[in-house]
Amino acid sequence: MLIEDKKFDEIKKIIKFYKFESKQFYLLEKIPDDYLDEDSFVEKIIELSENFKLTNDEKRIYLQKIDEMLKDRKSKFSFYILLEAKIYLHLVLLEFDEVKQIYENYIKEIENLPKGNKLNFYFSFANIQSQYPEIAIKVLRKIEYYKLKDQTSSQLEIIKII
Repeated sequence: MLIEDKKFDEIKKIIKFYKFESKQFYLLEKIPDDYLDEDSFVEKIIELSENFKLTNDEKRIYLQKIDEMLKDRKSKFSFYILLEAKIYLHLVLLEFDEVKQIYENYIKEIENLPKGNKLNFYFSFANIQSQYPEIAIKVLRKIEYYKLKDQTSSQLEIIKII
């Protein structure tokens, strides 16, 4: 197996075209971060965090790595994948001021993202509702808007069929 043989350069070429299932995340743990693409890197962080395999200090180290990666990817879509991971880690660390700062700095760019990506950010920002209700109310209204818009579209499709 490539991982056991530590052929990480070959793994890096293959991993771009492979989506890990949850039962395979143990493989991500064995691959050094530098050999992972952004999606796999973020999946690894989230999986480790959700399974309580990261200490707060390790989460902060990952935040530093993400900050370094963000500098290189400012105009690329992978920037937003990493930004989502950054928000996630700040939420896990209960650093709501940082999440608020990200909201204030990037909400205009986030508004221009595709709907699915935009909603991911909105759901993350809604998690700071007890500390910053003014932000949570704005994003919850946007989530409700998209929910109503989807319902209306579905109803129109049904009417067209009838």
